[in-house]
Amino acid sequence: MFKHHEKGENISLHDCTIDRIKFKDGWLSLYFGDGFWIDPNHPENDTGMTLKTDAAKVKFHLVFEDKCDFSVYVLSRKGDYKKCLCTEPKKKKFFERVNSGNCTLEVLWIYETKYNSLKIIECVIWDKKHPHSDKCFIKLDSDKVKYCWNELTKTEY
Repeated sequence: MFKHHEKGENISLHDCTIDRIKFKDGWLSLYFGDGFWIDPNHPENDTGMTLKTDAAKVKFHLVFEDKCDFSVYVLSRKGDYKKCLCTEPKKKKFFERVNSGNCTLEVLWIYETKYNSLKIIECVIWDKKHPHSDKCFIKLDSDKVKYCWNELTKTEY
């Protein structure tokens, strides 16, 4: 259980690692074992520095809650799309790879549109079996987001 459930103001996922993914009851949850960043303007952070939280998660309520409606696009080294993980079996396999620890996702940026619920999360896939990484984009249609965490750590940005 988390103490804080917020909309995400003064919180950054940049350079944070997703190490588990779960979909349940219309919510896509991304788990950050090493937490995410809380900037100095956040009411819970009076240090004047950007600090990391302990283990945390971000929950995206999907507009079409009856299905896991999101897509993952993996880029090749040339910059074109190598894979599109849009079908349920491909998404399930992707979840299994992340949840088993075979790969992690490092968040670079989240792009949000101002007038609708489209969100695009730009990530790097770090694969434990191969000494390289791939860039990917997670595209989802989410009308609500909750940033959940407990405590701030002493890790500074």
